[in-house]
Amino acid sequence: MSLLDSPVGIFLSSRRNFISNIFKALLVVPFVEAITRIRASLINFDTIQYPTTGTTTIVFHGSGGTDTNTDALMSKLGSKGFMVDWSKYSQSTFFAAWNGHLIGKEVANRLIQSNSNEKKELHIIGISVGAMAADACVAEIKKLMPSAYVQETLLDPLCSRGIWDWTYGERAFGREANYAQHYLNTDDPVPFTNQPLRRNCVVYDVTPVRPTEIFGHDWPLIYYTKEQSTTVVPKQDQLPRGQIVTVTKSKAF
Repeated sequence: MSLLDSPVGIFLSSRRNFISNIFKALLVVPFVEAITRIRASLINFDTIQYPTTGTTTIVFHGSGGTDTNTDALMSKLGSKGFMVDWSKYSQSTFFAAWNGHLIGKEVANRLIQSNSNEKKELHIIGISVGAMAADACVAEIKKLMPSAYVQETLLDPLCSRGIWDWTYGERAFGREANYAQHYLNTDDPVPFTNQPLRRNCVVYDVTPVRPTEIFGHDWPLIYYTKEQSTTVVPKQDQLPRGQIVTVTKSKAF
């Protein structure tokens, strides 16, 4: 009798099958179902008519959805800016990081497959946990269309993927972009948002000019909307990755 045919072998085989089925039930099946739901939720994204000239800007909001601050950003971006509504999948910070990764990749695929496939200059903006979606979108675009020029802008990004990978953003955010910038506030209570992404991004620390009445985690988005051009940074004005600029003067506040 071989080991596989023995009671011990049968027991081990049954246990392996049991563990495999539990793994599928807990991880694989929900993952596949999440992809299906996400693809269905983005069906309206296919109908967007992208501009034929200039830069297309895609924005991923933070946890829970849009608000008056994101509305102000979209108003400034005008007809060349598009908000990805993934509010149903960003409610939980624990799951939002993983859902955001799926959302970002799916949006990238639709961008490439849609009538924007000739678009060569893209600006991807991620707000808070929306940085997970933005960064995944950038990486997928560069994978599918290496010739595209993609700028990544992160506004007080949440850098932990789930509860166990606290340094994910530091390692990954901005790595695949042609140019990446991080607008940072350092003194708010939101965890995993207060450290500069010096490895792959140019960092603008806007903490010193924050008005006391504005919540710190909201400030980078408000500052960027009010004080920056929100367009792709011209090459002659770009700074080297890793440089930290401490902003000490504000024009609008």
